[in-house]
Amino acid sequence: MSLHVTLLRTPAVIPASSLNGSSIVPSLALGYLSAVLDENNYPHTIIDAQMEAIGLTNKIEGRADFVTLGLADEQILESIPANTNVLGISVMFSSEWPYVRKLLKKIKNKYPHLRIIAGGEHITAVPDFTLLQAPEIDIGVLQEGEETFIELLENFDSPENWPNIPGLFFKKENRFIKTLPRKRIKQVDEI
Repeated sequence: MSLHVTLLRTPAVIPASSLNGSSIVPSLALGYLSAVLDENNYPHTIIDAQMEAIGLTNKIEGRADFVTLGLADEQILESIPANTNVLGISVMFSSEWPYVRKLLKKIKNKYPHLRIIAGGEHITAVPDFTLLQAPEIDIGVLQEGEETFIELLENFDSPENWPNIPGLFFKKENRFIKTLPRKRIKQVDEI
């Protein structure tokens, strides 16, 4: 199967009472992941929902106290190319998790064929909680994801190999599987 990966950085979630986008910066994670996808010849699309609409605020359904800063949910859904079969999403902050969880439901409803791979600090900190709350996520990538993500894509159609890939968390036959940790990348310039 020919894979097309879409990497998604979700909008920032900020208090509605103090709109401040000063903490919005370009994503190193997107840059690193895009670089390893290029290096390994995986076609991909990047949706940086924060940077693509940095001045746009959107209400969050059921939350009057917070807004998103960036693309609206419908804009994100429309930005996912039809040929995408893997969606990589990063959840860096647990405070954004309630919003991201609802967005994942919308994505999976519109694109039920997508295999969703999630990474980031929130996933690494509480992988079992995350997968319980969001069954839309097929696989969690723990800690640094560049090498793990590529190895996972190489074994995309061979889930029997996933338990041997360091740095993964997933559900199989109603139980969670956490693989051995992957060694940290010490030479960042190699990415």
